[in-house]
Amino acid sequence: MRISELAGRKLLISWLVRWSMCPEDRLGYGPTMHRVIGQSNANVSSNDNDYDIRYTVDCYDDESKKTVKYVTKRTIMPADTLLGRHTRCFVATRYTGSGTDSSA
Repeated sequence: MRISELAGRKLLISWLVRWSMCPEDRLGYGPTMHRVIGQSNANVSSNDNDYDIRYTVDCYDDESKKTVKYVTKRTIMPADTLLGRHTRCFVATRYTGSGTDSSA
């Protein structure tokens, strides 16, 4: 694609418009992950790295046949590379609503 040419500029603009109108799940966002807007909402101790963005993650447990919620404590591998699948890895703890229990 050559942006210096009219066809290249049209192609770039059409990509940008399609991406801006694309649903989040088509862009690769997980529907079970939710960003925590405030550290106190996550019930994570202040000893953890306060610079990491916190997420809650809903995971289905086959044994108990119910959804279990976890809250991330620390990002092990961020998805900030230009290549690859942009997989993120977290240290997480089970979320109980009144605090956190065991590490996962």
